[in-house]
Amino acid sequence: MTTPRASIVRGPAIIKYGGQVFYTKQDFSITPQLTLGAVQTSMFGTVTRSIEDFMWQLSWVPDGQLIAGHIPVLWPYAASYPGTSMFGAADSDVVIHTKAGRTITFAAGTVSSMPNLFFGPTETAIGAVTMMCVGKNDTAYNAATKWAVDAALAFADTSFNPANIKKMRYTGTWGAAAPWVGFAVETGFAVTFQTSASPDKVGGVTNDMILDDIDCTVAALPVAITEAQILAALALTDANFVPGAAIDTLTNNNDLVIAGGTGAPSFTLKQCSIANTGLNFGRGKRIGETTWQSTRSVTTGALDALFTLAWS
Repeated sequence: MTTPRASIVRGPAIIKYGGQVFYTKQDFSITPQLTLGAVQTSMFGTVTRSIEDFMWQLSWVPDGQLIAGHIPVLWPYAASYPGTSMFGAADSDVVIHTKAGRTITFAAGTVSSMPNLFFGPTETAIGAVTMMCVGKNDTAYNAATKWAVDAALAFADTSFNPANIKKMRYTGTWGAAAPWVGFAVETGFAVTFQTSASPDKVGGVTNDMILDDIDCTVAALPVAITEAQILAALALTDANFVPGAAIDTLTNNNDLVIAGGTGAPSFTLKQCSIANTGLNFGRGKRIGETTWQSTRSVTTGALDALFTLAWS
């Protein structure tokens, strides 16, 4: 038996989701997540295995392009309440479109873990995106359109634009007093999201994911900050700096705004305080990596956004 080279399928692809097109930095894979349960007996041990659950999982790193349309698609939970359906009432399919001219449509996708961000000149802005697909809504488990549909479609996308990759210097503003207005950092600002969720099952099968909570921190190494200034920023002498006090009652609780100027994205971490920092004594910079911790606020009974990502 022989195998002609032309019969071997390979090559890159783009991802279409939420009305947006995404190019990736690296090759990526979508993998089936099949959960099997053992059927056991005392006499014979495990005699077979039964299907308990199935979904697709996709993890990919965007190429670094960041445009306005990407923001609500990749970071959808800034103001979401616990208990929010992550898949929603209507399906949003994930389409893999190959350069070779085929599409594979995976039904009912969602961003299960919001990608981290980096604002600086040394890395591209967007970290890894994790997605799940739980199958077409209100459709038989083994129906032809439930999980994946393969079709031929010529590749004709022309949306890629290197100018949308924003590797540049950013500054931070935390409050309205020096030295925290327009302060510089050693390399950049690393924004980390934590998205927790629980499966919602019907008949033992995952039908949805329910948002439990989100959290966000920003880490950076600020430069040109003195010992006295970082000690003051910790608010250690604040009247509310006592065990049990909420950090949003401290005088150092302010929005942290990361900006790169006109035409660049900007990020705001709402009502944050310094949670960790360090004083280094040696040849390196005196102030070590510093982390700002966000807090969620409620205004007249409504949950405020934890962060905002927009354009300056």
